[in-house]
Amino acid sequence: GVIRGLVPNDLATMYGVSTIRGNGVTGTGVTIAVVEDSDMVAADWTNFTTTFNLTKFGGSFTQVNPAPSSGVNNCEDPDAYYGDTQDDGEALLDAEWSTAIAPGANIVVASCSDAYENNGNYYEATSNFFGGVFVAATNLINESSGRPDIISASYGFGEQFTDSASKTGIDLMWAQADAEGISVFVSTGDSGSNPSFNGAVINGQSGNTAVDANSFATSPNDTGVGGTDLADIIDGTTSKYFAATPSAVGGSALSYVPEIPWNESCGNGVAATSLGYASAVAFCNAALAYTKKPPSTPTNLQYYENVWQTSEAGSGGPSM
Repeated sequence: GVIRGLVPNDLATMYGVSTIRGNGVTGTGVTIAVVEDSDMVAADWTNFTTTFNLTKFGGSFTQVNPAPSSGVNNCEDPDAYYGDTQDDGEALLDAEWSTAIAPGANIVVASCSDAYENNGNYYEATSNFFGGVFVAATNLINESSGRPDIISASYGFGEQFTDSASKTGIDLMWAQADAEGISVFVSTGDSGSNPSFNGAVINGQSGNTAVDANSFATSPNDTGVGGTDLADIIDGTTSKYFAATPSAVGGSALSYVPEIPWNESCGNGVAATSLGYASAVAFCNAALAYTKKPPSTPTNLQYYENVWQTSEAGSGGPSM
């Protein structure tokens, strides 16, 4: 297989961001808050912006633990609560790639632990299913001043596995954000039609049978954002869309690159056809047969076939 790492300059080229920047639009004056239940090391953001020549745009980075507007502070620093210095991949991804598109923006990592300590006693930060992420978003939205312009959330679980009180709370929270002029973007999930089972094998294990949608993203007051993949490898058009060597500022994309839905499972019909199968069903059956009768000595190929049976894909499904 082929793995390509994209850099900020690739995205700027592919999606016309370079043209927008040429007109002076870089995100300056806009605050983007990414809501998390974990922390990141601030120096990593600095390293990212320096490596990819983004510092010239003047963006900033802040990490906060937003307290509620009144009452007991239910937002504890995750690092302090868990007693170590975490560098969580999700927080890194959200903060750095927000900057990649809007390098002049003020990036705020707003993180709350799923639990907090008060006078020697420990409490759940919220009864909501989404824990610290829900607390961080709620507290930001309820701030009397200094609210962000944009909230980005990258967490999810299926509606059929989220209790109704939590779902109601989520929808009311995003409705309030909308009324306050905050634009909210939520990932649809990374598990295809099974957003509760990221990376799990598609075989009914642990209740993995639901065709579902991410409960954190299905409010009419937010925008659900799904993942895509690039089609050039399957189409055999890589040389048309990518230079052989990266440019001086990083990246090798030459223009927009045709996209297909992100789907690493055997349900990917485009991949199935390119590999010589008549359909996605035939591809899945072949992968299943292989893993039922693996070679006497397991190989990387066997692991690869197992990967194809997972629900790792851009999520989507009918909302309840």
